Amino acid sequence: MVSIFKNITARAIAHHINGKKFPVVISSNSAFFYETLKYLDSHVKCVDLIHAFVHPEESGPEKWSLPYVNKLQQRVFIGQKAMDEMAQLYAKENLPSSLTSRFKLIRNYVEIPGNFIHNGITGTARLIYIGRGTPEKRVHLAAKISAKHRENSEAAPILLIGNMHNAIESDDLVHCDLIGVIQEEEEVYRHLLRSDILLLTSSREGFPMAIAEAMACGVIPITTAVGDIPNVIQDGVNGFLLPVVGETEIIDKAIEIIHLLESNPSLTIRIREQARKDAERMFSKDNFVESWNKILTYQ
Repeated sequence: MVSIFKNITARAIAHHINGKKFPVVISSNSAFFYETLKYLDSHVKCVDLIHAFVHPEESGPEKWSLPYVNKLQQRVFIGQKAMDEMAQLYAKENLPSSLTSRFKLIRNYVEIPGNFIHNGITGTARLIYIGRGTPEKRVHLAAKISAKHRENSEAAPILLIGNMHNAIESDDLVHCDLIGVIQEEEEVYRHLLRSDILLLTSSREGFPMAIAEAMACGVIPITTAVGDIPNVIQDGVNGFLLPVVGETEIIDKAIEIIHLLESNPSLTIRIREQARKDAERMFSKDNFVESWNKILTYQ
C-alpha cells in the first residue's frame, strides 16, 4: 500500500514539473527523488548533490541512483574522493564512462577573513579542535597530544569546540579547555584567529568544514589522512598529515610536527600563507556562487 501511494505521489509531482517550460530539479540524499526521475520528461534538467559515500554495507544515494543515472544531467560533489568513488562505481556497474563528464566538483565555501595571522609561532603553539565528540573523531587523542605537548612547557590547554560529552578521559581533562557548542560563525572565527594549529585525529571523515575555516584564518591543519582531506592538504605545504592507525604513532607524529613549527618561524609563516591562499582558491564564496548558478541555470 505504501508503495502504491509513493508511486501516485511521484507521478503527481512529476506531472506538475513536466508542465513547466524550463524546469530544474535538484535533490540530495533522497531515495524518493531518484524514484521520481523515471516519470520526468526529457526536457527536465535533473541534478543531485553527493556529500560522501556511505559505508559499503549500507544503502545510500550512490546505490539508489544507479538505475537512473541517465536522467541526471549533472552530479555535484563537494569532495574529490566521492567523485572518484562514483567513477569507480560506474565502472564496476559497466555504466558508460562518458557519463562521468556530468560530474562537477563544487566545494562548500567559507568566509575568508581579512585579518589572518602572518607571523610565526611565539613561544608554544596554541592548539584548537572543532567538531563533534563522537567515537570516529577520536578527540581523546587530541587531548593526549595536548597533555604531551604540555609536559615540558607552559603550553595552554587545547581549545575544544563542540559537544565533548564523555569524549575525553578524566586524566586528560586538565589539558583541555572545553568551550562547548558554538552556533555563531563569528565566535568560531575569533577563536581560530587566536590559534596556531587545528588538530584533527579522526578515523574517518568526508571533508571537515573546520579545516577550510582554519585555512582561511591562516591556522595550520594537522590532521589524519582520511576521507577527502589528502586531496586538500599537502603534507608540509599547506598543513600536515598524520597516520590513520596506531594511537601512539599519531600522538608522537603530531608532537614532532608541533615542535618543528615552534622551532621554525619561517616554515610556520610559509605554511600559514599557503593555507590561506589555498582557502581563497578552493573555498571562496564567489567561486561557489558562480558554479552553482551555472548548475541551476536551465541549459
